[in-house]
Amino acid sequence: MIVKTAEKYHYQPRAVDNDFSELVFSGFITLLDPYGLYLSKSELEELEEAKYSIDDEILNQSCFFLKKATDVFRNKLLSIDSLLTSFETRDFDYNIDDSITIINGSVLHSDNQRMNQWEKMIKLQVLSSYFSNVDSVEKSQDEIVELLHDLEKVQIRREQHRIESKILDNGGLEEYVGSCFLKAVAMAFDPHTLYLTQAEEQAFIGSLSKETKSFGFYVSKNDFGEIEIVKIIPGSPSWKSNALNVGDVILKVGAFEIEKDFDCIGIKEALDFLASEEIERAEFLVRKKNGKELELSLQKEKIDVQENIIQSFLLEGKAKTGYIYLPSFYSQSDENNFSYKGCANDVAKELVRLKREGISGLIVDLRDNGGGSMLEAILLSGLFIDYGALSISQSRGVEPLSIKDMNRGTIYGGPLIILINTFSASASELFAAAMQDYNRAVIVGTKSFGKSSMQEIVPIDAYRFNNLETYKGVPRGYLKLTRGVFYRVSGKSLQEEGVIPDIKIPSVYQNDQVGECTYPSALAPLSTDKKTYYYPLKDLPIKTLNDLSKARLMNDSAFIVPNKLSKNNIWNQRDYSIPLKLEAFKQYFQAMGSVDPLKEELSFSVKYPSYIESINEQFESYNDVNEGSMSRIKRDIYIGEAYSIINDLIDLNRKTE
Repeated sequence: MIVKTAEKYHYQPRAVDNDFSELVFSGFITLLDPYGLYLSKSELEELEEAKYSIDDEILNQSCFFLKKATDVFRNKLLSIDSLLTSFETRDFDYNIDDSITIINGSVLHSDNQRMNQWEKMIKLQVLSSYFSNVDSVEKSQDEIVELLHDLEKVQIRREQHRIESKILDNGGLEEYVGSCFLKAVAMAFDPHTLYLTQAEEQAFIGSLSKETKSFGFYVSKNDFGEIEIVKIIPGSPSWKSNALNVGDVILKVGAFEIEKDFDCIGIKEALDFLASEEIERAEFLVRKKNGKELELSLQKEKIDVQENIIQSFLLEGKAKTGYIYLPSFYSQSDENNFSYKGCANDVAKELVRLKREGISGLIVDLRDNGGGSMLEAILLSGLFIDYGALSISQSRGVEPLSIKDMNRGTIYGGPLIILINTFSASASELFAAAMQDYNRAVIVGTKSFGKSSMQEIVPIDAYRFNNLETYKGVPRGYLKLTRGVFYRVSGKSLQEEGVIPDIKIPSVYQNDQVGECTYPSALAPLSTDKKTYYYPLKDLPIKTLNDLSKARLMNDSAFIVPNKLSKNNIWNQRDYSIPLKLEAFKQYFQAMGSVDPLKEELSFSVKYPSYIESINEQFESYNDVNEGSMSRIKRDIYIGEAYSIINDLIDLNRKTE
């Protein structure tokens, strides 16, 4: 059904041939054994016999490969479970010179090598857990050793729970392996075409109830069996925290002196715990998309769509500057599915209010914004330009279409900085590229993700109908299907290329090992010769701003570690080694913990716009959230540099007036 629906409705469906089989096979093995901890070389070679016949099995509806893979994987899970049980009586030594080499996409060659790798992996998890939670109290060597041994038991049980969940959860191992296979088939068309089971769809819908209090996010199990945030509700506690993003993985949740390890539980248990009426506030440990762990506290609230759900602040120093953080391009719809009151509408209100505060410049922060509604990106772009084309879209079998600003006039025409990073994608890239092409904003940060495609959720059996509008029935599953692509207004593609910042700021995550270009099934970057009419403003003084920024950063100690690691960091390497000796790991952990550091104090103060002050006086919880956001903003070195750049831009504009 996946293939038939994709062949009918995908923007650019692949031929189901040997190349397709190879993509499915490699994707399947990655989903099944992402770190090479289960399958040995001999078992991989056994499965590889069917590597180029998967297309025939799909077309002939045969399950031979799937049954074989299930049997092989079941035997390996049971074998590893026995190995972990043998570890329970062992005490690992953390004072010997040892290290673990992580090889992307590797498969270990023998059972002995795999046992050794598992031992190293447990030690790595123990050391990471210890240094993530170590307090400031000095401990004796004996106390440290005892803590490490206690953590070993925790980590071993966690891995055993993961194995149990694969075997027992959601219909057993057959369904788990089958789901991995179907996901691999979907992703062989492109990285963003995804298969969702009915259970995943129900978990997505059931993870938030608007009738009760909630933390304000949807969760589901990702391809690696982790509890991942898949949507954040605008205006909710999660949204207002300015700390969570789609794609963050929940590691632990603590409430009432009960701590749930989300690595060890199924999706239903996770949802039941989060939805418990007894839990009003909880402490979360999450892993961000860049690998860093973050702790935060959230207070449940009744989820109502508020009139104002965009947070804005004033940065006051040399110049009064507005700051808006936009974590996603959300859209709200009425009962007729007519879009209204989305993020563009909310940003427009904030711009009016910020202008009343007398701002001289504006910073829009799109870091970690993975996209959302393309319509909202177009509407948002229209707030900053008068008129003209903003992008070009193309659907299957249809000529490229010029997408224009729907409304004449602008709401804000002053100096503008847009902050982006490697995880700014899709709608974020459309908006940033339009502002760059019009010379309307200075783009600051690192190269964006490079996703220039558009998706739509469709029933898995949609192929049975002439078009999606005539679909009837109860879907047996869903596809998040790529239905089109978009281009810059110039006709150039953003696919794989991303948005290149006008001013680059050092970060560990600026490299070609992250982003669309890393996916083997990514759509090829193509341009279009569609003619559009747009009228850029005069060139911005990018070279001068760049020179001033570089001079600042060379003398700013806060950027030494990111700059050093960005030139020679583990993400740029196919394989890398992590020390497992206690003291050596401590130094490694501290160095990696310095990535994207915070400063004690920046060159500006952070204040509420006047209208927010009245809200804070009425709602204590709202004030608590804003205080946390303000604390992060005034210590964020990237916002600090963006503020300096906008001051430079204001000064240069004055000199040319």
